[in-house]
Amino acid sequence: MIGPGTGVAPFMGFMEHRHFMKEKRPAEQTFGKMWLFYGCRHKERDFLYRDRINSFFQEGILSKLTIAFSRDEDDVSGPKCRYVQDLMRTHKKELADLVMNQEAVIYVCGDANGMAKQVMEAWTEILCEYTGKSIFEVSVLLATLREEERYLQDIWT
Repeated sequence: MIGPGTGVAPFMGFMEHRHFMKEKRPAEQTFGKMWLFYGCRHKERDFLYRDRINSFFQEGILSKLTIAFSRDEDDVSGPKCRYVQDLMRTHKKELADLVMNQEAVIYVCGDANGMAKQVMEAWTEILCEYTGKSIFEVSVLLATLREEERYLQDIWT
């Protein structure tokens, strides 16, 4: 799940649903991995749902949590990791493996003109490097993922 800013809102519903199902029938519930790439400008001012997201991570509802704060100088992700797409590149091998070998589903939510386009470019780079395929071949692969509903976008302008 990749959703900076208010783009995280739909993913809160996914996590709330898993939390509810886990509480309702804990012995019967098994879930796949759920990894959130979240970004905002400032940790102290803009980190929407901070406590709830952290509790989902602590409970194991959320398998991995990767966050970028684009305007904070003391951001531990480093100066080259200011946005979600930068963080994706730092985890490129694991992400590519999830998509290519584990049938992961990619959800992107946010701004169409900036973030969603840059996230698509990051996926293209990551999958080109991982597969050794050309940009055209990876574009076809990404189109196939969309057709299979494994690359889903909720984006706006």
